[in-house]
Amino acid sequence: PGSGTNTTSMSLTDDDFRTYTFASMGSFSYFGTPYTSFHVGSNGYIYFGASGITTIPSDGTFIAGNAAVCALCSDMTGDGATITVDEFTDRVAVTYDNFSHLSGGTPTDVQLIFHSDGRIQVAYHSVSLTSFFEWDMVVVGVGSGMGLGPELDFFVPPPEICDNSSD
Repeated sequence: PGSGTNTTSMSLTDDDFRTYTFASMGSFSYFGTPYTSFHVGSNGYIYFGASGITTIPSDGTFIAGNAAVCALCSDMTGDGATITVDEFTDRVAVTYDNFSHLSGGTPTDVQLIFHSDGRIQVAYHSVSLTSFFEWDMVVVGVGSGMGLGPELDFFVPPPEICDNSSD
């Protein structure tokens, strides 16, 4: 973090967001729609379009109606976290450092990278599986904002918590 052509540090509190407008990259095409800005949420997501979304519903419907990328969406808090947006001419990286769940647990570091060619990378630098089980819900995936539900939901519980007794 901090090595972009344009670097912005964000201070977010619980259920908060900040809007970032692209300076060098120009726009990012998400599900065929070009956007010149996105919103960085303290609950572990980036969303495009209208602002004002601050919470994640417990039933996971958040990404059904919103153009969003959920890296680790839950009831997180920005308190004590460092959120940095690094923009280059061909990509924008959003890094959450020391990002914690509202109920506690081990802090997490995650980075989302939006490439000018439409690719999205999500990198988990430190995630405690113990923390996942302490949290009530975690959404990891993308939604188009077209009301179709999560197009991709990547969260799968690790095998040690799955009941495989019927196999």
